[in-house]
Parts: sequence; structure tokens; C-alpha cells
Amino acid sequence: TFDGAAQLLGKPAPMPILQGVELSLRDMPGLHLLGYGRGTDTSLHRKVRALSQMRLGRARQMVEKLNALGYPLDYDEIAREAKGSVGRPHIARAMVSRGYVADTREAFDRFLADGAPAYVAGERLSMAEALPLMRESGFVPVLAHPMELEKTGALLRHLLGVWQEQGLRGVEVYHPSAGWSAAPRRCGRGRPMMWRNCCKQWKLLKSCDRYKMKKYRIAIRKGC
Repeated sequence: TFDGAAQLLGKPAPMPILQGVELSLRDMPGLHLLGYGRGTDTSLHRKVRALSQMRLGRARQMVEKLNALGYPLDYDEIAREAKGSVGRPHIARAMVSRGYVADTREAFDRFLADGAPAYVAGERLSMAEALPLMRESGFVPVLAHPMELEKTGALLRHLLGVWQEQGLRGVEVYHPSAGWSAAPRRCGRGRPMMWRNCCKQWKLLKSCDRYKMKKYRIAIRKGC
């Protein structure tokens, strides 16, 4: 993360340090973009800081809505627990700890999901805005967990081509949402084999989420 990498600046490290960021995009539900790179005060860093400040205001508004609904929470207490930017997951965990809901899923389903009683819309970039921003800042943009997008294979293949033209350089092929069994070779929704073939077809990098990091290496090539 930006904060974690900043703490390592100027300190000896056994390997090069890459920063990582994940942006939620407004184009469609579940669309996220990962970015890997270096630098300390790029356009991307400044935009992320601005979005984080907006996020803080949004989280405070959601807590105020919950208070008005009869579920009192202390925003400052949640912020201390979060130790940084406050988001819906932090609020959901606070609701669980107060006994208002059984688990975080219930908190989202009943109160915090899009359109729910305590939801407040956030400021987000579009894919067309985020891709060039990452590229001009020296970051490698990677499509996160495409298997979670509720779109048909044909539409996803079309979007992948469009996003590649806008600057997309990779796809998070290995992710728990993909499943791990064998799958057809055609590019589309579903398991890793499909997305591996997509990457081969479009000459995109393949990446994995942190849970599969030991099994699959992330390849980020110099100059991409």
C-alpha cells in the first residue's frame, strides 16, 4: 500500500519495494482496478489522497444515518480502530461488535449496501479516467477479480479489448472467486484457465491475489 511503502522509504530492503493500490470504479458494481508501481507524489497519489478525504466524510455520514436509525455508533472510536481511512467494512465490524447484526454480511445487506438505508454514495473514478492516471504515474494497471463482474463472457471480452486500448496491462487471473478446477479454454466468466487464455490472446500480464501469492508469482515487467 502507499502508506506501507512510505514507511520503508530510505530503509534497506531485501528486494525492490512496489506500491499497490486498489480503486473501486463507478462503471459497474464490483469493478476494481489494481495498480503496482513506484513514486511518492505522483498524480495517482494525489488523487488517492483526495478520494480518501472524501471517503472519510462519506463514512461519517453513514454513521450519522445509523445513529438516526437507532443504531448508535461512535465515529471517532471506529476511526481509531481503522487506523486510517474509514470505510464500510470498518462500520460493519463496529455494528457486529455492538450486537446490532450477526455478521458483516448482514450489516451490508440491511444497512450499508448500495441503496440500503445507511448507504451514502461515494466519489469514484471511471475506468477511462483511472487507466491513464495510473499509466502517467508510472503504475501498471491490473483488472481485479473479473470473475465477480456480473457480465456475460462476450461482453467481458469486448470490455477487455476496450480497456487494453485505454491502458490496461494485466488481469488478476488467480482469485478465490474464480474457483480452481479445470475449465473450458474459451475466454469469459469463470475459472483461471479462461482468463489465462484471455491474457494470452490480448498479451496481458497475469496476477494473483495475496492468498495465492505463494503458488502463483505476479509478473510485472519493466517498461510495461
